[in-house]
Amino acid sequence: TVYENIRVLVEKIALKRNRRITPLEFFLMGAVAKACATITTYPIQLAQTKLRADKKKQYKGTLDVLAKIFSKSGVKGLYQGVTAKLWQTVITAAFQFLT
Repeated sequence: TVYENIRVLVEKIALKRNRRITPLEFFLMGAVAKACATITTYPIQLAQTKLRADKKKQYKGTLDVLAKIFSKSGVKGLYQGVTAKLWQTVITAAFQFLT
């Protein structure tokens, strides 16, 4: 996982400095890992949300939603609203990695 790869890297750095990983480093590792996961999966989450709200049945499925968003708005459309989602998920995950 992204988190495990980051942890291994930070652990090596900490060992070179002859210390353990700090709580702040755990917090940041969790935040970065969750940001990567959110950015990777956000277009699918957006498509699923649009499908659930699709009362007019204008979409045939997830790929159809993604294709229509992309053709209308490009990559920017696939990530519309991602900032709020990042704040929500990254902060929550980062605090979980502290415990």
